[in-house]
Amino acid sequence: MRWDSTALRIQGGRPRWLAAREAARKSKRRRVALEGLEPRTLLAVLPPPTVLSRSDISSGRGDENTPSIAVDPANPQKLVAVWSRNDPNASGDTKVFVEGAYSNDGGVSWTGFAFVPVILNDPATSNPVKPFAQVTDPSVAFDRNDNVSILVSQHSADNNSGAIVYERFNFSGLAPVAQLTSKTVYTWNRSAQNQSKQPAVLKPILAVDGSVASFTDPTTGAVQSDPNSGNVYVAWVLQTPAPDNPPPNWNPYTIQLLSSIDGGNTFGSPVTLSGGNVGDQRYGAPRLTVSQGTADGRVVPGQVTVVWDDFGSLASANPPADLIQARTARLDGTGGLILGNTSTVATGLVRGEVANPFPLRPAVAPDRGIGPAPTIASDNTLGSFSKYQGRLYIAYVGHTRVIDMAGGSDANPADNTDIFLATSDDGGQTWQFRGQVNDDSAATDGFSEASYRSGRPQFEPALAVDQATGTLVVSYLDARYDAARARVATTVASSIDGGSSFGPQIYVNPSQTATDAITGQTVVLGPMPDNESAGNPVKDGTFGFGDRQGLAVANGRVHTAWASNFNLGTGAANDQTSRLDIHVANVTIAAGPRIISSTMGPVGEPDDTVNNTRADDGTPLARAFLVTFDRPIDPATFGPSDVTVTYRNVNTPITQAGLSVPVLSVAPQDSGPFGATTFLVSFAPQTGTGTYSYTVGPRPSDRIRTPAGAGNAMDQDANGTPGQGSDVYAAPRPVGASFDRDMLPLILPGPHVASSFVPGVAVRTGDNLVLNGTVKALDVVFDRDMDPATFEADGRDVLRIMGPAGLVAGPFSVAPDPNG
Repeated sequence: MRWDSTALRIQGGRPRWLAAREAARKSKRRRVALEGLEPRTLLAVLPPPTVLSRSDISSGRGDENTPSIAVDPANPQKLVAVWSRNDPNASGDTKVFVEGAYSNDGGVSWTGFAFVPVILNDPATSNPVKPFAQVTDPSVAFDRNDNVSILVSQHSADNNSGAIVYERFNFSGLAPVAQLTSKTVYTWNRSAQNQSKQPAVLKPILAVDGSVASFTDPTTGAVQSDPNSGNVYVAWVLQTPAPDNPPPNWNPYTIQLLSSIDGGNTFGSPVTLSGGNVGDQRYGAPRLTVSQGTADGRVVPGQVTVVWDDFGSLASANPPADLIQARTARLDGTGGLILGNTSTVATGLVRGEVANPFPLRPAVAPDRGIGPAPTIASDNTLGSFSKYQGRLYIAYVGHTRVIDMAGGSDANPADNTDIFLATSDDGGQTWQFRGQVNDDSAATDGFSEASYRSGRPQFEPALAVDQATGTLVVSYLDARYDAARARVATTVASSIDGGSSFGPQIYVNPSQTATDAITGQTVVLGPMPDNESAGNPVKDGTFGFGDRQGLAVANGRVHTAWASNFNLGTGAANDQTSRLDIHVANVTIAAGPRIISSTMGPVGEPDDTVNNTRADDGTPLARAFLVTFDRPIDPATFGPSDVTVTYRNVNTPITQAGLSVPVLSVAPQDSGPFGATTFLVSFAPQTGTGTYSYTVGPRPSDRIRTPAGAGNAMDQDANGTPGQGSDVYAAPRPVGASFDRDMLPLILPGPHVASSFVPGVAVRTGDNLVLNGTVKALDVVFDRDMDPATFEADGRDVLRIMGPAGLVAGPFSVAPDPNG
């Protein structure tokens, strides 16, 4: 940084040294600029997620799609994933069925298991009786007692007969063990006598109340109790054929919710959440979440929130649009449901559908198409100090219309779909638009074409909240890397500020690499994409990637599940190697607070507001530094014992330990209801020239409670495991060589020139301006008292003096000027 003299502080009472030339020169307007030492503060953002491993957990014949994945909230090492498999070459009568796999080591390894022991017989068949032709729409969820719930739809190919089937397993050991099998929740058979108008079910989805049954904040004593913990909830689209002589504008599609208060053993009667069967409305794509409830009572414990897409009410608008709507429900104490009001979350231009392909069928999804795909998650963090506790998140696919002023049409390509986010802090009564999630931007990435009126498709979002930290995680299918707009990668993003902003977004697919022929280094070209476009001769023309992808997160570990073929769609029709498999990526995000900035560099400089005092001789005092965390910290967990300060003078080798400096206090600077983010660390005042390196952590913790009552300690390295030795923050980093070139210790510099001026001038200006006058001396002001014996009187320490006409020739003389 370069400052002119007006930015430098004149040190009153400091020694002024007069450098004079025997032959005076005339002076014209000339600005003198002095170089100052540059202070530095580390600025950092949320680090990008890190992919630890990837696994193909299906690797079977046919094409797999629509994965669902869940993590055990009581033991995040345990995961279960389920998906649908479309295999026309399979033996038997069922060609579409559901498979699953489990992991007991945090997703490192997976074991397949047949969790649908029985495919029910289709009552519409006879002579011979056959099982249902398809098993689809799998979803999975855990409760807090290691129980795994799985829901599937077994049905005929035309869905005129079917059954919604529930399964429950216990995963308290090393593998899931069946507890309840082939529990029929609902059946239909339109081929039966007088049953042609029987309602059928489409798009069933499952959620389980995995909340803590009771929690007491150790500081405030506030209690969060959820008597409904362990309850099972199912939402679906009920397809009701029009009756004989139907009323005008019959709506066949409604959204229903039903519940089980005994762990899935029995289910209550379905309750309709959406509007009725008469009107323009058409409903589809339900998703649901269950809330823990908030410590302040804003959100009731066990609240169920269901989101869906209404693709009919605004179908005749110009342009046609969809309504993303939501409604809440809670149990009344007897097993019945009390419904809240229906709210409109957003209006979108991406059109929905239920039984047919979506209207938008671009190159990236030519068969099933792209729909609004609303998805929902709840912040179920514990305690009295979780800022976004109870917040509901809804993500959906949208399109921004850009009107061409010349023709009046939409200038934005129809397939430039984006992921948008909305939130609610009042239990789903009102919603706030948070903006676009995907961060593709041609101005910064140079390849994606993304701008306000162009870009490539993003679709099928998934949402999850890390209930240990409150971090929101989003995944979606992303075509930004493909100029043909036909292939996708799976992208992951995270937010620690309630969805207001997101950190760097990464793809979890493997990278395509090449070797630079000149340097020999490996160059990353981009992700290995997934391809269900027309360019894939063996694509799944029925299901494609499926209607949704899977996402689960706990304790800083993210598990994404998606249908993938890594662009291998080049084989023959019967080539199984190029089909879609279900892949899972294990990704880490920060599981605790991180320091994102701290005081660094020279102390005592003009803009230093932390170390701005000096000793009697003018030497700056190094005595404190500020640290700022990325989230509020519990001040009770951050004290002097969590800090080290080490001094090294200019002659101390890096191989030596240096001298320890006593740390006196740690004081919060911005205390609020959830804690503080910035702290002033004070240590014994020091005047020694040299460096003062420091470390902080890893004990400082946030106040978001785990079920055991503690907060989350620092996770500076963002590896998903807080409180490790590697989570200590150091300035510079690491504590020993080699140093991060972006970080500095505190530096107490040696004496240096603070200012200069021409003596005898009535009005001193910051730029040493002398107009039409004679200059024969220049006062130089140091920042502290100087030893006159170290400054040669004959001027040999003056390297040069420049005047208006150029170099001023010597000889020079130097003398103290205490009266200057």
